[in-house]
Amino acid sequence: MKTCPPKTFSLLLRICISIILLGNLFKIMHWPYANVLFTLGVVLAAIILIVDYFVRRKTEYV
Repeated sequence: MKTCPPKTFSLLLRICISIILLGNLFKIMHWPYANVLFTLGVVLAAIILIVDYFVRRKTEYV
């Protein structure tokens, strides 16, 4: 099974962190869609970290 290189996971995680920070900025400035951005960033980051954990676990130990 072909896995993604660590740089891909790092890039995706950086994008999610920037979405979270943008959501925080929207929340501070009381702009619309702040909750959507923040929730989207956190959910995507959680999914990416879970996938990264299982992919690395599978490739390192098996």
